[in-house]
Amino acid sequence: MGVYKDPKKGTWYFKCRVNGNHTTRRGYTTKKKAQKAEQDLKESIVCSTSFGEIANEYIKSLSKNKNSSAYSYGSVYKKHIEKEYEKKRIDKITIHDLKKLQDKMLHKKHSKGTYANRTINQVTSTFNSIMNYAVRYGYIDKNPCANFKALKEVK
Repeated sequence: MGVYKDPKKGTWYFKCRVNGNHTTRRGYTTKKKAQKAEQDLKESIVCSTSFGEIANEYIKSLSKNKNSSAYSYGSVYKKHIEKEYEKKRIDKITIHDLKKLQDKMLHKKHSKGTYANRTINQVTSTFNSIMNYAVRYGYIDKNPCANFKALKEVK
């Protein structure tokens, strides 16, 4: 969230959101030390968080709403995304991972033929929603998959 100077004491402190909770640490002599401490705190939390943990937390948060689509997001995650990305660290995911998933689904055959573009778009949208949740709750700074283009649907 930011680094600030305490006018009364003359020291620096930072505020940030970690795992959905606001955290404040005080008493740094310089702004640079406060920024470094904030970055170290975020890295120590993010490094231990996997994509699967974030996805499960996101699906649980959706299920609290009565009119949510938690079931559909959960089933799409379990069927198409979980095997590949469950254990991958959230900060190591790139747009190339999403492209790889899309390409894999484009060429994968299943019992009814190949996947429709609509299904592939639903999977990539679910992936992107999980990443947006990670940004909203401070697991990562920005969503690397935010600019991913959906496939055109064939009528």
